[in-house]
Amino acid sequence: MTLLEATNRERWPTPGRLTLSALDSLTFGEVRLTAAHQPLRDWLNQRVPAFCDRMPATLRDSALLAIQAHLTRYRACHVAAFYDKYYPPAWTVIPFLADSRGGVDPSQVYNALGAQAAAMFLHLLDDRLTDGDIPVDNLFLQLRTEVWYEFRDALGRLAGSDEEKRTIESLVNLYFSRIHRPPDCPDLSAYEEVFRGQSATSLIAPLLIAARAGYDTGQRRLVRSMYEEFCLAWRVLDDLRDAPADAAEDQATAVFHLLPPEGREIWHDVSMDPADGERRDALVGVLRSTAYPAAAHAIHTHLTTAARAADELDLAGLGGQYRALALPVEENMP
Repeated sequence: MTLLEATNRERWPTPGRLTLSALDSLTFGEVRLTAAHQPLRDWLNQRVPAFCDRMPATLRDSALLAIQAHLTRYRACHVAAFYDKYYPPAWTVIPFLADSRGGVDPSQVYNALGAQAAAMFLHLLDDRLTDGDIPVDNLFLQLRTEVWYEFRDALGRLAGSDEEKRTIESLVNLYFSRIHRPPDCPDLSAYEEVFRGQSATSLIAPLLIAARAGYDTGQRRLVRSMYEEFCLAWRVLDDLRDAPADAAEDQATAVFHLLPPEGREIWHDVSMDPADGERRDALVGVLRSTAYPAAAHAIHTHLTTAARAADELDLAGLGGQYRALALPVEENMP
């Protein structure tokens, strides 16, 4: 076992030693960036200050401070390394696609990365705004407006054909149809379908770059499926981490849908009094015995499916990143 594998094993608790506090420590395996990708990550980390520079002059400094306070746990260093916390395939998919066949102008790669950075930032900001975690005030509303304009401007520079412009509008519409008053999710399949739509804005830049690189319609469908599988794995991981809070609020997440009927009853029961120790102990029990192994299996399946799609698309480096993410899950599969 390598040192990296040993570290990952410790990050991912096995069902036998699962506690509510341990859920916060769950993570994917480490993805090491190539020498070519490290400068791109550094460029991405300049995007948040660039977003703030679009603000009216009187709001720029306040915007940086607000992002630091509400989105980076009050650490200035986290603003400077904002995209370090995103798992690399969220954006490395773009240079992998661009480099796979050559012929993509470097400026278009940066346009795609700029759009992707804005999409990731907007997804986080929208989530915090709608959940009430950050104030809906003039500063954050203007910040969202400016980042949205940056997103659309970058896509406008990237898109060339009418078909590409239709792709943008279709996926933007899908995003809002799933993020604003999403439909009910009676089962896991419906839940995943809604989340695919909520990930739609982060699909646009990869699909446009795939078109620029010469991938045909069928291959671009596979690119979309590949990226969605990665997003779904990430969603299940986040839902597993948030299970105690979601159960307390009686929110039906992927973890809830992975529980057997008796486990769902316990989930509902916890919401009646989340401070009740007996109810929380029951939740730990059901998470350990059923939700954890089911979620680990789902995460592994999604990442394995994404890796196989990458292989089929001759994106060996990207497939390796998906497999690296899955390593802790695979080693601790029940």
